[in-house]
Amino acid sequence: ESATHDVFLVPGPVTFLSPLMAIVIAVLTREVLYALYIGTFLAALVVSRYDPFQAFLRVLDTYLPRSLGNIDHAFVILFTWFLSGLIACISKSGGSFGVAELSRKFAKTRT
Repeated sequence: ESATHDVFLVPGPVTFLSPLMAIVIAVLTREVLYALYIGTFLAALVVSRYDPFQAFLRVLDTYLPRSLGNIDHAFVILFTWFLSGLIACISKSGGSFGVAELSRKFAKTRT
């Protein structure tokens, strides 16, 4: 009795698509968490044999819960949120302008 197996091969360059798109989206939009979600979705799309519905479901029921269930990942996400909130508060209160004014004393050239 013989058995057959169905093997799904992914072309090599396709494997770079997910992290590359996540980096490009993060740089262009400055929204890192959304970029990571889109990168995760693109990777799930490849794993699910390019079925977008299955990819979306796998992200929601498998990849995100496992990732957020890991305490180290949760700490990184919380740290990122709190750090971005702190930077936003400093910018709104004029703190970044104050640092720029303070550093003007030490600048050698005008730009």
